[in-house]
Amino acid sequence: MLLEKVLGVHRDKLLPQFASQTFEAWFRAQTGGAAHTADGTHPVVLFVTCFGNYNKPALGKAAYAVLTHNACRVACPATNC
Repeated sequence: MLLEKVLGVHRDKLLPQFASQTFEAWFRAQTGGAAHTADGTHPVVLFVTCFGNYNKPALGKAAYAVLTHNACRVACPATNC
């Protein structure tokens, strides 16, 4: 009811769930805090949307798995939502 009064969001609106860990935090953990992976011969930039970062990080994780499997050096710039 607070969202309805303050922001005008209807009380029956189904809102997306937030993930406990963002994709960016997971990616930094995989790379030891670096902005890109150390291995790979094909440079690729993985842009993660705000929804993918906060709500569905599994999408980015799946893309990361496919890219690293195919010998890509993956960079992931910070998301500015």
